[in-house]
Amino acid sequence: MRVRGALLCAAALTVAACGGDDSGRKRNRAVDICEASPDDAQVTIGTSFAEGASVAAFLDVEEGGVLELVHGPQGGFHVEIGLRAAHLDTSKLLAGELRGWINGEMLANVAPWFLFTCTDEGQDSWGTLLIFRAQPEELHLQTVEVELDLTDASGTEVFASGTFLIEDPELL
Repeated sequence: MRVRGALLCAAALTVAACGGDDSGRKRNRAVDICEASPDDAQVTIGTSFAEGASVAAFLDVEEGGVLELVHGPQGGFHVEIGLRAAHLDTSKLLAGELRGWINGEMLANVAPWFLFTCTDEGQDSWGTLLIFRAQPEELHLQTVEVELDLTDASGTEVFASGTFLIEDPELL
């Protein structure tokens, strides 16, 4: 009986140690994505604003998808940008520049500092405001090309762009 009990205990410990679930693999994936590698560095533009409210997360927006126009409390108009990166050195705040082009005219240009957090999906940053120098009627249902230049803590430079449709819920 003692041998059988010891074997059952050893089998249970082996399953637990070997990761009977895949949580260990998820952590390893996050570590791999979050390790700096200049040759593999990349970034994707999305949002962090959905259904009329900011969220503390990156939200993927497919090419041509909608970015909601926000009427800011100080009278400006913006869209919230979220970023998902991989293999950047995010050991400190990262310098970047965001631009918004509509019909060949740059109507938004900001140079924020980006704070990235390592997640199971990548290195995420959210809540950056791309503020437009235009009125809602000029922005609503317009296609905007968003460009990003970003430099990580080791000096690696990455570029990303995406094309989105701006919707103003107050004009729908």
